[in-house]
Amino acid sequence: MHPIVIIGTGLAGFNTVKEFRKLDKETPIVMLTADDGRNYSKPMLSAGFTKEKTADDLCMATPEKVAEQFNVDVRTGVHVAGIDAANKRVLLPDDHLDYSKLVLALGADTWTPPLEGDAVGEVFSVNDLMDYGKFRAAVDGKKTVTILGGGLIGCEFANDLSNGGFQVSLVEPMGRCLPLLLPEQASEAVGRGLAELGVQFHFGPLAKAVHHGENGQLVTELSDGSKLESDVVLSAIGLRPRIGMAKEAGL
Repeated sequence: MHPIVIIGTGLAGFNTVKEFRKLDKETPIVMLTADDGRNYSKPMLSAGFTKEKTADDLCMATPEKVAEQFNVDVRTGVHVAGIDAANKRVLLPDDHLDYSKLVLALGADTWTPPLEGDAVGEVFSVNDLMDYGKFRAAVDGKKTVTILGGGLIGCEFANDLSNGGFQVSLVEPMGRCLPLLLPEQASEAVGRGLAELGVQFHFGPLAKAVHHGENGQLVTELSDGSKLESDVVLSAIGLRPRIGMAKEAGL
């Protein structure tokens, strides 16, 4: 009997297994993930500094623990090459895996604006626990962070980093906090709360480039010509669903 194959071990993949096992304890399940497979609460990624939590602290269960608890085969570090839907196969770089049913729990990718500059490769985004670990290591011992994007994730990180003792500058071209989620009055209330924590807003201009500055600083150049210096730059522009694999498979 071929297993049920779940691609993705994030919240969607984990909850699928959790709920399925309430009904069926025996059907074989294989979970594939490109990352390290640790189970965690994604909303906690933007509350870790407030709660003084490292990436390891935010881990709720190792892949070994998930495998044992739910009787599943969790395979980490696996990069799926594609899906052969006609033959019910997941294509791997050097092999394939036949399935009885397939669940795509791929999540979303962060979207970074088309920035220029010699420090673009040093702009962080936080979309999973491994990202969070890298970002937390990068800001260790630093003082200032520039955040690109004033939506939900950008504002959550502005709040969290301010609580963690960082000076935060936030760039939002639409002119206010959470412009796509809140009416103006509520948006202003969020802005006032963050300003009281020391967040400095740059409403209106777009981020155009990120350059290396002096003394290890990064310089974020805005479309109005202004420049922001900080130790670290975090992009929180938004997410795009990972639909490429499904489209390529003709789903």
